[in-house]
Amino acid sequence: MANPQAENGHIDIANELGEAFFNLQLSGNQWRILWVIFRQTYGWHKKADRISISYFQRKTSLKRRHISRAIKDMVGRKIVTKNDTTFISTYGFQKDYSKWELSPKMTPITKNDTKTVTKIGVHKRNSKETILRDSEKPNPAVKEFLKYHGGLFRGKFGETFKPTFGREGAAIKRLLKTYSLEDLKKYDEIFFRMKDPFIEGSGYTLGILENQINKVVVEAKKEKSKW
Repeated sequence: MANPQAENGHIDIANELGEAFFNLQLSGNQWRILWVIFRQTYGWHKKADRISISYFQRKTSLKRRHISRAIKDMVGRKIVTKNDTTFISTYGFQKDYSKWELSPKMTPITKNDTKTVTKIGVHKRNSKETILRDSEKPNPAVKEFLKYHGGLFRGKFGETFKPTFGREGAAIKRLLKTYSLEDLKKYDEIFFRMKDPFIEGSGYTLGILENQINKVVVEAKKEKSKW
């Protein structure tokens, strides 16, 4: 007979976060993955922790492809943070719920160039059906910024930056809609100089740059005021 007691260990989650969950649309698999992350982070009074796919499998009994899909979606929606620069990926929970995308994104699909319909997560292509996603459109500025970021990463850590182009390229595209390439390069330099514990713990990834861009811009203004 189960008899859990808080004194044997518990996970502290603020009521404000609990209320934010009321409007958060996640699948059953995603909730299971999220609770593993909660247990390994908040359950040990940590902001992030290295968690292998095998560990997720043992705790949830889900297949690897389902785990990877659930994580990818939650990272893309800024609910979960992921740092791929370590041998075992490091995961955390984004408690700033104002950054969450509450619902899954809808993917536009154009059929025969005349009729547009909407589906979730469809990736089928043939002569009669074309899916056009922003992340698939070539953009020289994205490639240039990835190369620039990689140089800064190598200069700081002495290691080669290994981006996941689809996800991180999409993050750069979103940033380039707001900031020029040159400004973004300056912000990237400041990003690598920042001593923020969250940024340092997350490994200075492009996803974290996008997540923390407002903080980086504020830091840039502070530096400029000292000139």
